[in-house]
Amino acid sequence: MNKKIHIICVLYNDVISNIKSLENFYKMQDKYGVRNIKIHIYDNSKDVFVLKNQSLMKSDQEMQDRIHYIENGGNIGLTKTYNKALKEIQDADAWLMFADDDTFFSEEYLDHAIGYINSNDCKEQIVTGLIHAADRILGPTRTDTWKLNNHPLESVGVYDNIYCINSGLFINRAIYDMIGLYDEEMFLDMVDFYLMENLRQHGLNHIRVVDGLIEQTFSGDQNVYNEGVAIRFQIFQKDFKLYCKFAKKSWMYQQIILKRRALRIWLMKHMGKAK
Repeated sequence: MNKKIHIICVLYNDVISNIKSLENFYKMQDKYGVRNIKIHIYDNSKDVFVLKNQSLMKSDQEMQDRIHYIENGGNIGLTKTYNKALKEIQDADAWLMFADDDTFFSEEYLDHAIGYINSNDCKEQIVTGLIHAADRILGPTRTDTWKLNNHPLESVGVYDNIYCINSGLFINRAIYDMIGLYDEEMFLDMVDFYLMENLRQHGLNHIRVVDGLIEQTFSGDQNVYNEGVAIRFQIFQKDFKLYCKFAKKSWMYQQIILKRRALRIWLMKHMGKAK
């Protein structure tokens, strides 16, 4: 019997049709059943033109059959959105998949992950893949990504105490009954590191990494300064301090990371590029 898997995708000022992996999500629904693969789109958009477009798309019958769409009435942040989804999905036997709208999940990856979850061999309660960005493997990693000696994993397998991003992560809903919900004081950044640290503290950071292409695009991967970069740094600074407190990181560690990022932004603003 196939497990129920809930794909959680959060949008912000972008239309449903731009979700990079929507077509492959549909393919998984066709293969495993719409009742077993549920797509939940939580929309934090504020742009009136985007929201108008969403309303038009919602009238499409196929989309109504395949997607559970929730408009949040503005940008309530990532943690509140995730907690909203967790409160709506109470089935402890169900699985969640977190999917950024700008991440490409190959059909191969989705099939490997979902196939493993539905197999009799499934022992791990968390499944992810090797994350690629800019022609290199970005993660998962054996340490958090702020350490200079950080090295990404290069092969699939089962690992303990690794760090991976939320996007592409499959996790059993029952895990959250053990570790609790997300800290809603965090708004956007460090949410995935908070989860990994929370799992580690509860002795639950035991993760299977499966094969298949995942390509991630990061909104922070730009070398051109604009007002949005400064605003994003303010958000990061607050969220990073909350993460450091939760993970019991030293004040020195916190300051090194924040000043390093502040210097990168200063170079971007005054020299036209980041070093």
